[in-house]
This record gives sequence, structure tokens and C-alpha cells, in this order.
Amino acid sequence: MDGYRVEDIIALYIQADKFQVPSLKDAVVSALHDYLKNEYLGDWHLNAIYKGTSDNSKLRKLVVDDFVHRSTLSNDPDYDSSWAEECSMVLLDIARATATDPSGAVESARARFKFGPCSYHEHGDADVCAAPGF
Repeated sequence: MDGYRVEDIIALYIQADKFQVPSLKDAVVSALHDYLKNEYLGDWHLNAIYKGTSDNSKLRKLVVDDFVHRSTLSNDPDYDSSWAEECSMVLLDIARATATDPSGAVESARARFKFGPCSYHEHGDADVCAAPGF
């Protein structure tokens, strides 16, 4: 991918998928596979991939497999997998929060976040919040 931005490569995959060009999709997946050997995809990249591809996308599979691969390298002394282990816990918490009522869980999370930091404080409901503005 020398000379190309990963954002452009992802966009190229999405277009190749849209216009059904399997050979181009394969080339992009190969390039991203090489990229992931030394780099990470950021949230913008993941957002673009998940918004622009279908559920059965090979690119999504690559991203998931990369995450799983990195999270299982904890036995490799040359690899710091702590980020992946922490992300695994975040994903598990998200899955738990949305498992029973996905739309309700999202609305509840949005309401708590908009309310402000008090929603995440340790004080009881009857206590006065010491945060500014509360």
C-alpha cells in the first residue's frame, strides 16, 4: 500500500463491492492484510467498512479475524496484546448491554450520556452531585 492512504484503499474495496469486481476486492483485501501486519485500523476505518459493506463481506471477516488474532497473542513475549484484551472486554460489555433490547439499550445509553457525567458517578441517587452544573 506504499503511497496510498488506508482510507482510500477501504473506499476502493467498497466501490469494488458495489460494482461487483471480485478481482479488485481480492487485491484490496490482500493489501489490507499486509497493512494489518504492522498497523491498526482506527474507528473511522471500522465505521467506513461497516457502513459500506454487507454482513457477509470478506473485508469485515478480515477485520474481525485480525482482532481475534491479535487478542490471542498474549502468549507471545514479543507482542503486547493488552489493548486487544481490553477491547474484548468492551465488546463483551456492549454485547451484554444490547442483547436483550438493542433499541432500548441504545436509547438508554444516549439518555445517560446526554444527561452528563452524573450518570456515571458513584454517589447514590439521593445524594447531591458535586459535579459542576449539577
